[in-house]
Amino acid sequence: MSLKQIVQSDEATQTLLSLEKPKITVAVVTYNGINVIKNCLDSLLNQTYKPTQILVVDNASTDNTPDWIEDHYSQIKVIRLDSNCGPNPARNQGIINTPDDHLTLLVDDDAILAENCLSELVEAYQRYPEAAIWAPRLVYHDRRNTIQHEGVFIHYTGEAVLLNSDKPLGQGVKDITQVHSISGTCLLVSKPAAEKIGLFDEDYFFGRTDGEFSFRLTISGYKLYTVPNAICYHRVKKRGLSKLFYQVRNRWYFILTI
Repeated sequence: MSLKQIVQSDEATQTLLSLEKPKITVAVVTYNGINVIKNCLDSLLNQTYKPTQILVVDNASTDNTPDWIEDHYSQIKVIRLDSNCGPNPARNQGIINTPDDHLTLLVDDDAILAENCLSELVEAYQRYPEAAIWAPRLVYHDRRNTIQHEGVFIHYTGEAVLLNSDKPLGQGVKDITQVHSISGTCLLVSKPAAEKIGLFDEDYFFGRTDGEFSFRLTISGYKLYTVPNAICYHRVKKRGLSKLFYQVRNRWYFILTI
């Protein structure tokens, strides 16, 4: 075997090994999450597939969240932002602070991952390594037999059509399924793909922050998959009328810019 063949063989082997056991950087986005983030962090630390590192990106919390995390989770690095500009700048910092040879698992602070969630996402990555996002099935935290949703299809009016929203677990998709868009509650992301499309749009403060990013990946030619065996329990927050402005504004912004 020539030296060139040996080198090419070694490169192919390293690629296969990378696919078998990819390194994962987890980035948890939080704002005043002191009442919920413990369950989130504990679920990440208890994963059967261990992440390489866990980061918390704090959106200028006023409830002592970053100090509390540093006091109770010395193994977790906290990145403190100077102001709260919504989740997208924090998500971008999570991706930027991910090493180039890692995948990024973005997680909201009100998410709780089943212990095999990351393992199932990694298996989906191994099956579809060309994709940009592999996302879990979202299940209501307080109704654990009910799907919140497991992916999104975008209507031509700019509205999101949720896949299997409020259906029993047994009525969800049976296998890994391609979708147009994904909730940002929890998603495994390819850093190169995210960077190629310019990361999350930081002009979005609330509403469609995640949908715009993931749909932009779709129209850029990337595939997004929902993974039904990866379960993420989501504490759904009540939204007040103060957020209505952003929902309306961002729908039009989405229609005009996509």
